[in-house]
Amino acid sequence: MRIRPSDVRFSHDSISCRFSCGRLVTDTLEELRSGRIDVSIIPQMIISQVDECWFAYTGNRRLWVFRELEKDGSLGEIDVKTTNQKIGKKRFTTNNNGATARVRWQGDTEPETVQTFEYGFFADADVQDAYMNSTGCSQCVALNHDQSGWASLFSCEGKFSVEKRSIPQGLWDSILLEIKAGNNPTLFACGSNERYFVQFQQRNSWFAVSGNSFRNAIHEGEPLEAICFAPENGYWLRRVDGSTLWQRLPRSLDNLLEESQREVEYVSISPSGGAWFVRFLDNTVLYRGISKKCTEEVKHQQAQGRVLFQLNFGANDDFVMIARGP
Repeated sequence: MRIRPSDVRFSHDSISCRFSCGRLVTDTLEELRSGRIDVSIIPQMIISQVDECWFAYTGNRRLWVFRELEKDGSLGEIDVKTTNQKIGKKRFTTNNNGATARVRWQGDTEPETVQTFEYGFFADADVQDAYMNSTGCSQCVALNHDQSGWASLFSCEGKFSVEKRSIPQGLWDSILLEIKAGNNPTLFACGSNERYFVQFQQRNSWFAVSGNSFRNAIHEGEPLEAICFAPENGYWLRRVDGSTLWQRLPRSLDNLLEESQREVEYVSISPSGGAWFVRFLDNTVLYRGISKKCTEEVKHQQAQGRVLFQLNFGANDDFVMIARGP
């Protein structure tokens, strides 16, 4: 399809000053203007229709370059690819209906608004679409370790909601029962073999976990502020007083936690234990064994100048990533 760049809208409110390869968008613009390179070597962007308007599905930085060329008469129509895939609400960050996008420069003195960006990848396309089109910012996310599925606690404009796709029935029944009593969930997690944990505003909790170790850990200490499950009935938890406790974690992760001098705030572990993610209290992160698709998304977020805040693992190499930044 051929279309004028000005007839395509931005799906983001701002773009990085560099392409993912590290090249400045302005350098590419000047080389195109001077004729040193031809527009045909620029990979085609993909566009998607939203309410009868075309938006950048991929290539917001390319669109910025193309629009600048169109402004000075150097470019007319461009070749693009179209997709029927809708732009998920969690990736649709424009605040002016795509009319413009601001370029973020290193050392930019304009105050930046720290935003939260979420991306979910699921082997089941319907499950992925449901997550990416959910409204609001996730306050807590749990991925099913037995099949593609998720549960998320959302907060949008001060309103509370819980949404889910394919999670352990016991977890959902517990949530519904407490919500009816006016006791909303604040934290939940899923593990393999339908293990789950959910904690509520009144500090009570429901869980389905075998063995006394976990049961004793829950009943003998302060309420939790973070939790994850590991294979072989393993777990990691952090209490509201900052203390942490873990049992039967993957060896590489166990060694890291034992040897680290930094306070750990968040941990997640894949169903097999082959991948894990750690966020320290100073917001630095470490991860290991993540999939190729997950690695690509990590690099994409970092190229945008964002910091990883949360990475949840699920069955079939599913993951949900939450990043913060401009």
